[in-house]
Amino acid sequence: NVSYESAATFDLRFGKYKGRVLGDMIKSGSRRSYLRYLLGWQDLRSETRANVQAVMDRYEQEKAKHVNANPVKPST
Repeated sequence: NVSYESAATFDLRFGKYKGRVLGDMIKSGSRRSYLRYLLGWQDLRSETRANVQAVMDRYEQEKAKHVNANPVKPST
């Protein structure tokens, strides 16, 4: 397993966002979509996949915390 701290400094070595670090990419909706797209690639290198997955997992954890802390109240 790759830690979030390590994954956040991992830079992409190819593609549209070549040279960008994952920690910055996770902050943008369109860039998160690109990371999800990469995870769908069959031939994605295992090192890259592990790092992308680590930042996506952290994002989902943080998102869940925020939603749970601020539940939407049904309108009456």
